[in-house]
Amino acid sequence: MEPLAEKLMNINALSIALGMERKLVAYHLFALEDCGLVTSRYAISVEPRAKGKAIRLYRVTDMAADVKAMLKKAL
Repeated sequence: MEPLAEKLMNINALSIALGMERKLVAYHLFALEDCGLVTSRYAISVEPRAKGKAIRLYRVTDMAADVKAMLKKAL
């Protein structure tokens, strides 16, 4: 979740940053969103390859930061 803590990212960018398959990243993002640790919104892409297309951008929630802090404290 570290890359998402720094900026909004779409599934493709996140899969590249993590070096993981897109399907696996999507699966985990949907699970994290269901738990309230990640949120998403749609935006229009300005990147040349996808210019004008709707993309879904993800970011971590405040709840994720709270959970991370609790885990660090517990360990």
